[in-house]
Amino acid sequence: MIHRIALVAGVAAFIAAAPSFAQDRSDVLARDLKALADMLPDIWDNQEQVYFSETTGETGERLALRIDRREDGAFDAVRVNDEGRPLAGTGSSFALAVSAQDNAIRQTISKAEGQETCAVLWRREAEHFVAEPDGACADEINGLATARLITGHSLTLGTARLRKARPFACWIAVPKQTGDNQWHFEQSRAIHDQGGRIWVTTDEPEPQRVGLKMRNVVWPWGRNRNSLVLYIYRGEETRSVAYTWTEPEGTRLAINLRWMQASCTLADDLPEL
Repeated sequence: MIHRIALVAGVAAFIAAAPSFAQDRSDVLARDLKALADMLPDIWDNQEQVYFSETTGETGERLALRIDRREDGAFDAVRVNDEGRPLAGTGSSFALAVSAQDNAIRQTISKAEGQETCAVLWRREAEHFVAEPDGACADEINGLATARLITGHSLTLGTARLRKARPFACWIAVPKQTGDNQWHFEQSRAIHDQGGRIWVTTDEPEPQRVGLKMRNVVWPWGRNRNSLVLYIYRGEETRSVAYTWTEPEGTRLAINLRWMQASCTLADDLPEL
């Protein structure tokens, strides 16, 4: 009799605890959703993977993806070029929501016109999230449906390994060719450290064209040290004419070549599209 009473009491206690457990799990998923929502917005770029592809044997095209969070809590995604400009026809959006039945965060992806295309389930593992497609995603244009993994610094979409970019703001000064100490000066030009570019054209009868490119170089082999690098281009040349570098976590890079000067400083936010 005593054993039966104990059994009944144990079952009752388990039933009473079940709602509390469900609530605890819901709270965990809500925290996971916030963590994922904080990870996603930014520019993601696989510049380093593509740059070293001949050495590593990896294949794949350059992919730069910008994700912005809207005021309503949803997200906009678009592919961008080296200068951060959106590529036509690549806009999409998505929303995140807790999916208790899947014990995951559901990312519902839509086309720019609003039609839902498919979904991805994200599950947290330690400090990163692992993705699982949940539906037909053949028409998804930005690769989000092929997501495999996201950390605070990297995003894997299919075989593309993208790194989170840091935004910088630059000023560039180029002496004009008149010889009377006049300068062409531009400031607050946006660039990012995963292959972002800036081009400046001087306002004079024979314009000069100067380009900046920034990379946070990650060597896939050898003893070379990873570095934040600023490259300088002149005219239509495809090979940089000079470069300067600092530690990967550096917040400022500057260069003076006499025929041009530039300085780039870490910015708080990405520029408006």
